[in-house]
Amino acid sequence: MRMTYHLLGPQPEQVFGLSPHYDATAIMILHQMNGTDGLHIKRNCAQLPVNILPHAFVVNISSNGISHSIEPWAMGTLRRKGSAVPMFFNPKLEAGFGPAASFVNPEIPDLFRRITMGEYVKGFFSQSMDGSRI
Repeated sequence: MRMTYHLLGPQPEQVFGLSPHYDATAIMILHQMNGTDGLHIKRNCAQLPVNILPHAFVVNISSNGISHSIEPWAMGTLRRKGSAVPMFFNPKLEAGFGPAASFVNPEIPDLFRRITMGEYVKGFFSQSMDGSRI
C-alpha cells in the first residue's frame, strides 16, 4: 500500500502529475480521501476525469482482454489538498500469472502466454510508462 498526500500549490495548473500508464498489478484499488481530485483515465484516446464518489473506491483489474484496461493519469491540477491511497495486489514473484479460469472459455481463449509474476514485473518495468504494453 502507498499513500500520497497532495498539497494545493499557488499555481496548480503548472504542477505535473503522472503520465498515462498501465499499473503493473493484477488488481489496483484506489481511495481518494478528502475530495482529492486529479485522477483522469485515458480511454479510446480521450482524457476523462474520474468523478469522486464519497466513501467509494476506484478498482482496476486485469481481465484477459474482456474488460479493456484504462490508463490512469494523475493530473497535478488539484482543487483542494487531500490524500490518495492506492493499494496494489499481486501474487508472489514465483507464482504463475495468467488469466483466471473464469475469463477463459471456447469463445474467449487465453490471450496471453502464462508467465511467472517475476517475469511479468521484469518485463513491465523494462518498458516506459507511456501506456505501451508488454
